[in-house]
Amino acid sequence: LFQVDYSNTYKTAKTQSCIHLLSEAHLLVRAALMDANNLEPGEKAELLEAFKESCGHLGDCYSRLDTQYSHLA
Repeated sequence: LFQVDYSNTYKTAKTQSCIHLLSEAHLLVRAALMDANNLEPGEKAELLEAFKESCGHLGDCYSRLDTQYSHLA
């Protein structure tokens, strides 16, 4: 969750670093959700919210990429 929050501080820049951080955070949250059997309901809800937020941010970042970064899509 820290990486999601951290990448949000750079989301206006839409840099490769921002996308990289957000992608890593997205994968970590996704992995945690896949093994959610040991989580409390509140923790699972928090992870699910972070996952939805990272999906939106990733979509936004990729949709706004300049053509110079088209190799990232």
